[in-house]
Amino acid sequence: MSTHIEVGAQPEAVTQPIILAQPAGGAHAEPPSGSVISTEISMPSTTGIPSEVKLSDSRLYINRQLSWLAFNERVLAQARDDRHPLLERARFLAISETNLDEFYMIRVSGLRRQVAANRRQPVPDGISADDQLLQIHSHTEWFLSEQRRILNEMLLPALEQEGIAVLSYSQLRPREQRDLRIRFENEILPILTPRPG
Repeated sequence: MSTHIEVGAQPEAVTQPIILAQPAGGAHAEPPSGSVISTEISMPSTTGIPSEVKLSDSRLYINRQLSWLAFNERVLAQARDDRHPLLERARFLAISETNLDEFYMIRVSGLRRQVAANRRQPVPDGISADDQLLQIHSHTEWFLSEQRRILNEMLLPALEQEGIAVLSYSQLRPREQRDLRIRFENEILPILTPRPG
């Protein structure tokens, strides 16, 4: 049975379909008889959109993972924006890096598990897990390069102009190195490698 949702000529008149939750166990829910849910939408031809749009058409969907990467690009763009205070720009750069770390730990690892298990779950946008991983890898190479460029060419020089220098360990005085080593051993190392007992 194919139910159609009539879409009016005015944008305000668009009827939103009801989305059924997927039942436990991963089985696909079938719309109840007489439901407004459909795999096709009838639209007036005056809109320039084909009169019948199939909701199964993968071109109608945006990939979840690639969309998330685009979101993180917008976070990184805030680090480039000199309308923000300098330390806020540095913070946006750090947030974009933390976001990317979490993305790889959660989402990329999930995609890798799908590929390893040879699970070929259909997704609405039609992009396989393998293809998503290739696109993510390509994007990440550019993203990391852009992060380094923003840090080295924009933020670090601007911070130095404000009297804030980022130094390597070898550039510190012996006393500063000792203080930093003690702080690392007492405050950071226990978090990284909890001691037994």
